[in-house]
Amino acid sequence: MSVLELPAPIFHALRDAADAEGTDPAGWVAARLAERRAAPIAGPTLAEAFAGRLGRVAGGGGERLSEDGGRRLADHLEAERQAGRP
Repeated sequence: MSVLELPAPIFHALRDAADAEGTDPAGWVAARLAERRAAPIAGPTLAEAFAGRLGRVAGGGGERLSEDGGRRLADHLEAERQAGRP
């Protein structure tokens, strides 16, 4: 078993809610967590939201945006480090 410290007003509200449902605080929390897991996700899935779209970004010019991305990121991070920026 683990211990969870709560501010007194929150604990009292939790205890009162649990008492009103005839359970203890741990049982009340467990029931709420089970409800959240069982609740359907509102709105479209990502697949539905992006259906019919192409997976690309238009750069507006002739740049090859995805070319050498890892090397460019490493170069940028090294330049930031050398400049003393986090």
